Amino acid sequence: MLTVRPLIPAAVAIAAIGASICGWVSWPSNSFPRQYLAKPDPQDCLVSPLGLICHAHLSLSRLQLSSPDAPSTLFSILGLDHTEPPFFPPDECAYPISANYRLAREAVVEAWSDRTEMYDGGSKQWRDIFAAAAVVLLNDTTRTVYLKEVLPKIEAKGENGWMVLCNDE
Repeated sequence: MLTVRPLIPAAVAIAAIGASICGWVSWPSNSFPRQYLAKPDPQDCLVSPLGLICHAHLSLSRLQLSSPDAPSTLFSILGLDHTEPPFFPPDECAYPISANYRLAREAVVEAWSDRTEMYDGGSKQWRDIFAAAAVVLLNDTTRTVYLKEVLPKIEAKGENGWMVLCNDE
């Protein structure tokens, strides 16, 4: 009998690899991703880096009604620390040739798998948020935009700092 469990990580990994390759090929070397901060068109909201980030944070904010002591990030909900290697400094995990690139991807996949297993049979909404966070953090372009642009705003403005980019405030 075919089980669904092995297929889910494989499907996420294949989708993330494809998205990462597309993002890596289109990312000009030595440039900062300002073009990725443009507000996405409604039909592109789940294919643009900012659209993916905004979707993940909006989903999280709808489910997490009370404000935690520290702002929730896509890293924190997966139990990862963006201020430590392999995610810091951001350029060390940004590209396939970067020193911590492979370790960062492995950390995200493992964290996503662990969190999803904890909620297996439980809240589908939380599993969806974990998957959305993993998609953002496995895509090279989106992860870099998140690390360099979104996280500093969350750290400066608190829990809703992501809204500055997502709502054009």
